[in-house]
Amino acid sequence: MTKRPTATKARSCTGKIRHETRAKALAHLRRLIKRGYVRLSAYECKHCGGHHVGHRPKPRTRR
Repeated sequence: MTKRPTATKARSCTGKIRHETRAKALAHLRRLIKRGYVRLSAYECKHCGGHHVGHRPKPRTRR
């Protein structure tokens, strides 16, 4: 039986580019921002040990 990734791993790691260093992830982040992408951040992945670029959470609004 194939092991499915957890929801957390699927969101934070699976399908994203793995950068070996934070510096490389930040360089990629800057290129994406120049192309118009917004609300991005670089982070260290607890699943693979590499670094990824992903969207920051939307700010919570009070109801």
